[in-house]
Amino acid sequence: MPKPMNLQGKKFGKLTAIEYIGGSKWRCVCDCGGECVRCTAHLIHGKTTSCGCAYKRRQYKDLTNKKFGKLTAKEYVGHSCWLCQCECGGTVIKARQDLESGKADNCGCLTFSKLSKSHTKHGMSRTRVYRRWQSMIRRCYSPASSGYADYGGRGIYVCEEWRNDFMAYYRWLIENGFDESIPAKLQSVDRIDNDGPYAPWNCRLANQVQQCQNQRPKKGRPDLKRKVVAYNESGDTVASFDSITDACKWIGEGKIKNVRAQISHLCATRDTVHRSHGYFWRYAEDA
Repeated sequence: MPKPMNLQGKKFGKLTAIEYIGGSKWRCVCDCGGECVRCTAHLIHGKTTSCGCAYKRRQYKDLTNKKFGKLTAKEYVGHSCWLCQCECGGTVIKARQDLESGKADNCGCLTFSKLSKSHTKHGMSRTRVYRRWQSMIRRCYSPASSGYADYGGRGIYVCEEWRNDFMAYYRWLIENGFDESIPAKLQSVDRIDNDGPYAPWNCRLANQVQQCQNQRPKKGRPDLKRKVVAYNESGDTVASFDSITDACKWIGEGKIKNVRAQISHLCATRDTVHRSHGYFWRYAEDA
């Protein structure tokens, strides 16, 4: 086996061979202070003259603080690439040629903004009024909704104009004085006819008290709005009233709540022979 060529102490460009490590390779030290391992043939024929520092430190076009669209070049990171600061606050690495040609002028924020606008119909999907519109649709059309039995199950529906176009519903609200800053209990959509649909001609803005006054009678509770008639033993009508509440006031009793219950029970029981406060009672349509 031939004896390896002795290169110890010899200089090759910026490299000085200091130790043979076998396999025709020498450990070298560079003028910059760095160390590297190089092949004997490459050293002799001049194919390698540094540890790589010459390549790393070669001159590049300085773009520091230059502006390209929304981007400002801040720091060179190698391989013709620059770390850039965007006006939106983001940072991104872009190639010099892309910056200078105008191909790169933002960090991607403009693309996101354009996509967002192209997919946005009204920009109100996170507002209270939009959630209430969705709730109105669900309870009228989705059997899985907890309120379906009291709405869609009873034939309550939403007019085509409101169901297919949220903005039509929202415009109606604004035209009728809706203000989203007002709490929901002071301003909400109420159907004038409880058996009618959600439609402009059957809705109004009402507070919680008005909503409660406009509810349909619940099971087991008297309908205080129905007209009632008081008659004597001969079957002659003594007086008629627009509601049970008016009848209670006519009687003049202090505990109106108990009187309401009694009259409501007698009106609902057609075959009763009992009387309340000297009179028999019937709903006007049953009299």
